[in-house]
Amino acid sequence: MFNLLTSEAIATAVRDLNYYQLELRTADWDTDPVLLDIFVTHLKSSTGAANRNLRLESVQELTSRFGNMDPNSYVLFAGDMNFYSSTEPAYEELTNPSNSITLADPIDRPGTWHNNIDFQDIHSQSTRISSGEFGAGAGGGLDDRFDFILISENMLSDPKLNYVPDTYKAFGNNGNCYDNSINQPSCAGEFSPELRNWLYNMSDHLPIVMELQTDKEVVLDTQEYTVANPLFLEKTIVSDRLNIHLNHSNIPKNITLEVLNVLGQSIIKYPVQNKQFITLDVSQLSSGIYYLKTNHSPSSTLKFLKSS
Repeated sequence: MFNLLTSEAIATAVRDLNYYQLELRTADWDTDPVLLDIFVTHLKSSTGAANRNLRLESVQELTSRFGNMDPNSYVLFAGDMNFYSSTEPAYEELTNPSNSITLADPIDRPGTWHNNIDFQDIHSQSTRISSGEFGAGAGGGLDDRFDFILISENMLSDPKLNYVPDTYKAFGNNGNCYDNSINQPSCAGEFSPELRNWLYNMSDHLPIVMELQTDKEVVLDTQEYTVANPLFLEKTIVSDRLNIHLNHSNIPKNITLEVLNVLGQSIIKYPVQNKQFITLDVSQLSSGIYYLKTNHSPSSTLKFLKSS
């Protein structure tokens, strides 16, 4: 869906900021490109004035760079920022309206996030009451909002590339796990016990996720319908039906098509009996990326996007 145009490490006193510029694969990329400038960080941890100042100095490397960028740029700044409240100097620097590019917090939830039950639904650290069994990471239970995705203000409303309201989440946080381990039965909700246990074992932080949308026509990877490629999709962005052509000169006549999600889990299996064209009903699938393959080896694996 994107082309990586450039990447760079920006040195700070503590850790590098990593920069990536992505180009959305749109039908009119050559005349009206959509570029996304992504900066990734891990700011200095811990409380105290010295640590707050180090966090401020790091983000000033970013905001000073904004002066050399197109003020209409689409910018995303993400990472473990170790902010304890919205009055943190570095947070105020990032969201300062006098900046060449002002960053916005998509959920707009100012306050003291640290150790505050009023923000339990957006806390992302720590996934564990105790870190003893891992020998690394922080314990203490879920009581900090250290992890962020901030976006340039234009992405709140610009139809060319904008944030989808209410999609920003601390992935795995069901909003009822304050000061607890994320995998506890009492933290039940949208995110399953199995998923929360994976997150518990993966890290002492939860991933932050959100959705972006565009009014542009997005073009995914193209595929040629050849003898070497037995599958061909009429469209790679679909909402209800996935139309598939099969070249039986390169695969058996009786095979099974399989749709997988991004975790590799099988979602749909469809037996094919000497058909050259098949329509799969994908209307019940959640929006996102999926993969199509056959049980024949070697098998081409094609990617498609299910849209709402």
